Amino acid sequence: MDTFFDWHKWNATSCKTAEEIEKFLNENGMRIAGGESAKKSYATEITWEQAAKRIRELLDLGRYMPQEELNKVDDFEYSTLADNLCYAVRDFSEEADERGFC
Repeated sequence: MDTFFDWHKWNATSCKTAEEIEKFLNENGMRIAGGESAKKSYATEITWEQAAKRIRELLDLGRYMPQEELNKVDDFEYSTLADNLCYAVRDFSEEADERGFC
């Protein structure tokens, strides 16, 4: 999740649908509301724990995402891990050490 969220600030994302929806994210969870009003007091507030529980429920019901996409998850995770390992090796290379990055 840290790829998407800056934990020190609120972040806004709008979804273009029939009705404009805005969400704000922080370390505690997210606030969702119609229009451009996710920071307002009447926005729906969802903790990360609540979001994780609902995603688990939808996964168990087979309604979170199409099976075709779920089948790609393992490959995506392996690819992401491999990329991160390559970045770590590069970051700790001799040249990086000589430049004072390590």
